[in-house]
Amino acid sequence: MLPVINENDSVSVDELKFGDNDTLAGMLGAMLGAELTVILTTEQGLRVRNADGSLGERIALVDRITPEMIASAGDTDNGAMSIGGMISKLRAATLVTEAGAHLWIADGRQEGILEHIAEGDDVGTLFCPRRSRLQSRKCWIKFFARTAGALIVDAGAAAAVEKHGKSLLPSGVVRIAGNFKRGDTVEIRDPEGRVIARGLSNYGSAECAALLGKHKDELAKLLGSDADAEFVHRDNLVLHAVPGGACR
Repeated sequence: MLPVINENDSVSVDELKFGDNDTLAGMLGAMLGAELTVILTTEQGLRVRNADGSLGERIALVDRITPEMIASAGDTDNGAMSIGGMISKLRAATLVTEAGAHLWIADGRQEGILEHIAEGDDVGTLFCPRRSRLQSRKCWIKFFARTAGALIVDAGAAAAVEKHGKSLLPSGVVRIAGNFKRGDTVEIRDPEGRVIARGLSNYGSAECAALLGKHKDELAKLLGSDADAEFVHRDNLVLHAVPGGACR
C-alpha cells in the first residue's frame, strides 16, 4: 500500500493549513522517522541568486543551511503547479535535517530520477542532517505545535536562553502577549520583538501576568514551594535560530 497525501487547498482553513506540500512532506518525513525525504520539483536542485540577480549553478550537497542561503534562494521554482517555491523547500529541508534525516530535492521530470537517487547519483541537491539530532519532543515544539501567545523578555533573559541554554524565569519576563493556557506553546521574544525560542508554558497567560518579574523566593511565597520556578523549562524549550547541518 502506498499512501498519497496532499493538502486540500480548496477546503483548508487558513489557521489549520500547513502552508504547502513541501512543508507537509517535511513534517511527515520527520514524524515517520524516515531516513530520507525526497521532494520532486521542476528545478534541477537548489540554486541561489548571485549578486546580479542571476541564478547560480546547482548546489549538489548542502551540509549547512545558512540565513544567507535562505535570503538569496528566492522563488526559483517556476513550475505552474508550484505553490511554495524554493523557499518552502528550504524550510522543509531545515525541518527534516533538524530531525536527523536527509532531504533530497530533484527534478521530477528527469527520467528515472528516483532510481538515480536510490543509486546516490549526482542529481538534485542533498541536504545532510545535523550531527546533534533534535529530540522528537523539541522537534514537535519547534515545527508542529501552534503558538498561543508570547513572552517578551529583557536582554539578560534573552542572552540566558539563547546563548547559555537556560530556562526562562519569571524575573526576566517583562510583558505577556496573547491568551494561553498551561502547557500551550508560546514564543519567547527579545526586547526588539525577535523570536528567539519556542516552548511549553508552565503557567497560563493570566498567571504569567501576575508573576511578571518575580524571583524564585517570591514565587514560593505566593504559590508554595512546589510551584514551578520557570515560566518555560529548558527541557521544553527550543531555539528558533536557523540551524546548521553536517554530513555524518
